[in-house]
Amino acid sequence: MSRRKVFAALLNLLLLGDPLSAQTKEAGISTAPQLNEGGFAQQKKAMDSVLLKDWVPDSSLVVPVTNIPKARFPAIDVHVHVGMSGTGHTGGNTPESIGDWVKGMDEAGVEKVIVLTEAIGPEFDKLADLYQKTYPDRFQLWCGLDIRDFENPDYPERAGRTGALLPQGRARCGRTFR
Repeated sequence: MSRRKVFAALLNLLLLGDPLSAQTKEAGISTAPQLNEGGFAQQKKAMDSVLLKDWVPDSSLVVPVTNIPKARFPAIDVHVHVGMSGTGHTGGNTPESIGDWVKGMDEAGVEKVIVLTEAIGPEFDKLADLYQKTYPDRFQLWCGLDIRDFENPDYPERAGRTGALLPQGRARCGRTFR
């Protein structure tokens, strides 16, 4: 259905409370009353078939367009997950993938990233060592919480102790590498 026809049907609907019959027939919509879920008669209107995803209005604004490819001041991305699909960045677990990530950060003007790893114990240590060796000033890694046996009565005490989250002597959860 063309924009002109959609606009005409919408205008007619607003002004007259019913779409133009010619447009209704052309759109292939029956105007015969139908029963809704409550059992009441409901007449289908022409605009009932126009989906929001199909409506592409033209902007009537006349303003200059300014493209800003990079921020004037360095940014800090405060919420990133590594290695999770659907985040736009998978990887972050090899020096090469971290290098690619830093290249994208430089292009966008991102100075530092806070990485929520969701890892604990040796898995977190491995990630922390990797990031500290490759780009120590660009990332801050945060570990996850050990949620094993969370239903046990001693869980709050265990979760609150760093030793329960990481091996003894390796408490680096939430540390900036410098």
